[in-house]
This record gives sequence, structure tokens and C-alpha cells, in this order.
Amino acid sequence: GRKGDTGDVVRLETFKVVEDFEMSSQAIAMNEQRNAPNLKNVVALDSFGTSGTGNIGDFLLFIPGVSVATSGDEMENVSLRGIPPSNTGFLIDGAPIASGQNNSRAVVLREVPMANISRVEVTKVPTPDVSAGGLGGSVNLITASPFQSKKPKFSYQVFEQFHSHTGLTLGGGRQNQIPKTTAKYNEPSFDLNYSHPVNKSFAFNLGVNRTWRKNQDIPDETATWDLIKLSLVRSGWGRYTQLYKTFSEQVGATWKISDKDVLSVNFQHRNYWRPTSRSAFSVFYGSGATGDATYVQGTQAALGTVTQGTDWRQDRSET
Repeated sequence: GRKGDTGDVVRLETFKVVEDFEMSSQAIAMNEQRNAPNLKNVVALDSFGTSGTGNIGDFLLFIPGVSVATSGDEMENVSLRGIPPSNTGFLIDGAPIASGQNNSRAVVLREVPMANISRVEVTKVPTPDVSAGGLGGSVNLITASPFQSKKPKFSYQVFEQFHSHTGLTLGGGRQNQIPKTTAKYNEPSFDLNYSHPVNKSFAFNLGVNRTWRKNQDIPDETATWDLIKLSLVRSGWGRYTQLYKTFSEQVGATWKISDKDVLSVNFQHRNYWRPTSRSAFSVFYGSGATGDATYVQGTQAALGTVTQGTDWRQDRSET
């Protein structure tokens, strides 16, 4: 500025205030959380890297006040502030997600689409515009807006998941008798997103997300002991294999009717498939078996049995 004499008016030089048209997901999340009318946590998924298993529960674990229940090694349900999952609202762009469970309103996390999700809003204090079903609060998944960039933008992530039992190898591991749980090689996972602003009023975006991982064949052994004779009664060996496959697609379009009115259409689809097989081998040494900690011997009066079998099941859902 120009330095003036004592008592004179100081005139500043001309300066410009520039507004960024493009904002990152982290910046949008921070501004929404700061300007929220209630207690809300907003997290951008970009800050967590790859989608991993393709389950939104992997990201919700890092938000305060959110409890995620697991089923095996998968995230199953989410609850807020100690309220059961059946009273926790789950939405995508403000639209409620229907539960796929029988006789329950709890949303299963593996059924939630993950394509082109930009951020997660966790509301712990409901507002009048939120459904009364979310007694403990609500989780709202926000898809990326096609107007976040002023030019067509394509982003992608390609990654591979390995099991600690096999190490860094592209091989599918041990082959078993069930084709649906036998992998010839480790399949890739990817996350593709494309946004295209056609003009200042209309834009559309596309998203595809795929994850593949394998629970490598993990053996387990069980032993039943007679604590009086200190000898084995039954021995069992088992091995199970699981594959996880998810595929999500998203198509959306946004039309700015006026400066204050916006019309958005969004389509989400997800396919989840988890085949599981288990092989078991069991030996019963008979009620009159004798032995010690190093061996076991049956008797002619009480015959033992040997059983061997395989069972398999598949869990599939489509939303």
C-alpha cells in the first residue's frame, strides 16, 4: 500500500479474491462438517486409499462413536451411540437403503454399493428432515458430484490382494475338489471413476468397483481327550477355503435447472458372492481305546470309525 502522513487516509493497493472452482473431497468434507447444523462427522474416502475388501465398514471403523459388528472376518452391521443396528439409518445421497435381512431393518454392510463414493456423513443428532427410524443417528454415503471438476476427469486404481500364507504370488493356491472355491490365479481388483461436465448446467459420471480376495486354505485340528485315562478319544482335521467377489456400478447425471434448483438422478448396483468349502477328516478310536500322550490303541470289543466329507455353501446378494 501507499504510506501516508500522520492523520492521512491510507489507501490499499488493488487485490483480488479468487474462488477455486475445483475442490478436493477432503476440502468438501471439512467444509460440510464445519457448517453442519448438528453434530456430524464427514470423512472423505480418498484419505484412506484403496477400497480394500469393498466393504464400507472398513472406513466406518475410523469414525468416533461408530461401532461395527463383524461376522467372521467381514464387517456386518453398524450402530451409532450404542443404539442397535436396526435403529441406525443408512442412506445413499439422502435416500434410505432397504435391508436385505428377514425380519430386521438392519442394513448388511456387504450389500452397500461402493462405486464412486466420495465421502461418508455420520449424523449422531437427527434433524427434522431425517427419518425417525434412525434413532441413534444415520450414515449417509455421498456419491461424487460430476461438477467437482470443470473438465472431463478419469481416475483409476488397480491393485492386488495377497494372503500372508502364500506370500507375493499370482498363483491361486491349493486346488481343491470344489471348482467354485478353486482359483487358478489371483484376480485383480480395481476402482474406475469418470466424470464429464457437458456444459455449465449438465454433467454426468460413471463408476465401477471390483474386489477379489481369497481366504487361503487354513487347516485346523481338534483333539478330544479322556482326562481319566489320559488318552485320545477322537481326532479331527479340517481345511476351509473362501473366495470374496464384489462388483459395483454407478451411473449418475446432474442438471442445474437454476442457481438454486438442481435435479440429480443416480443408479447404483452391487453384486456380492462368497463361496465357501470345508473338507473334514475325523477318527473315533472307540470307547475302549487305551494309550497315553504319544499313542492310542483301540480294542476288538469296541470298533472305531473313520469319516471323511466335504461341504460347501455360497452367500450371494444383489442390491
